[in-house]
Amino acid sequence: MAVAVYRSVAEGVTNALRHARAERVTVSVRGLAGGGVVAEVGDDGEGGPIAYGVGLSSLRRRAEELGGVLDVTAGGTGTRLRLELPA
Repeated sequence: MAVAVYRSVAEGVTNALRHARAERVTVSVRGLAGGGVVAEVGDDGEGGPIAYGVGLSSLRRRAEELGGVLDVTAGGTGTRLRLELPA
């Protein structure tokens, strides 16, 4: 689980720096009751359409293999990557 969280956060930060022209990137990792975890990466960049290339596609697949969910949303005020994994 720790590797999936690390890679998701790293991919979210990398994408924000590489593509979003963001001034601010925030990272949040918190435990859930029962031992699960939620990791979020958000930025204040341009947003725009999400392209599930190799990085995001492999993270999504890994999250599903672990029984979790990877969700990436974008709007006019940035992008948010959210990973939720059960215990």
